[in-house]
Amino acid sequence: MKIYPAQRKKLRRKAVVPKKNYRKAMSLILLFLVSILFLSGVGFYRSISQKWASADSASSYPLQDKNLTSLLISEATVSEDSPVYIKNIQVFLFNSTGKKTLIYEISTDNLLDIPGKYGVETLSKVFALGDLSENGENEGEKLLIKSINKVLGINIDRYMIMEPNDYLNFKNLIENDPYPSVIKLSKSSGINSYSTNVSLPDMYEIFNTSAESKSEVSRISVDLSDDMNIENLDKMTRELTFDSSIAGEKKGVSILNGSSVVGIATYGSRIIENVSGHVLSTSNAQRQYEESMLIVDDLSSETAKYISEYFGFKNVVMKNQALDILENEIARSDITLILGFDIADTL
Repeated sequence: MKIYPAQRKKLRRKAVVPKKNYRKAMSLILLFLVSILFLSGVGFYRSISQKWASADSASSYPLQDKNLTSLLISEATVSEDSPVYIKNIQVFLFNSTGKKTLIYEISTDNLLDIPGKYGVETLSKVFALGDLSENGENEGEKLLIKSINKVLGINIDRYMIMEPNDYLNFKNLIENDPYPSVIKLSKSSGINSYSTNVSLPDMYEIFNTSAESKSEVSRISVDLSDDMNIENLDKMTRELTFDSSIAGEKKGVSILNGSSVVGIATYGSRIIENVSGHVLSTSNAQRQYEESMLIVDDLSSETAKYISEYFGFKNVVMKNQALDILENEIARSDITLILGFDIADTL
């Protein structure tokens, strides 16, 4: 019988992970978890913002950069089988510096020569007329805003078009509740609005300004059939805006009518004076312009930014690059506004 020598049993050693690799792995896992949380937060923020914002809100100027802010709220009748008709309109103009508010109450029975050659119609039909246009999306909203810009002579920053219950809730909230919570905001309006370009950060900005100016609130009912009412409207607007950042700049603005449409330069003058800008002169241009121009000495000027926003300017030129434009007003003005046929035809 053959005898075999005893053999030792081989022991398997457990693999030892170096501390360096362990720390690296944990760092990667932690980074992964943080990334997921961050992306979830961004997604949540976007989901909130999208409920409050319309397609054109990205082009709007941030409200926190302004000391004058305007908000239009409107009640609309919405039905699948009929056009959208506007029943009530209120516009709030806030001055965050002077802590004042002016509320314009606008009857939709008022007749207006609607911008864009639609003729004279009541304001109640403006949204429906815009919806008939084939120029693109949100034409009802755009035509309503252009019409109210024309009525008041100020730029509308934000709008909320609501169905009746939402309109009444929101109107009560902004007028009577100095400290609205996010729950009240979301329940009362915005998320349920028919159409809006107001984001949630915008809403906080608006309510903070509104709460601060509760002690000094003025109102005016707008009657477009009464010239004295319009004069009083402009007077009250300028009293509220006299300490605006635009007024503080003291930029001299010349306005030229570069079209054959009578009264365009006067229209431009009203827009600037209603935010207490300084108009040097209004006159006809040396020639006619198909495309309007804004010639400025400083692109960061609040006055230049406001004019650009109001008229939707794409053609903004620095003075030192406008030597080939033969208009005498350019040399003696900080800002020269030339209103051509492209803008004249839309007013």
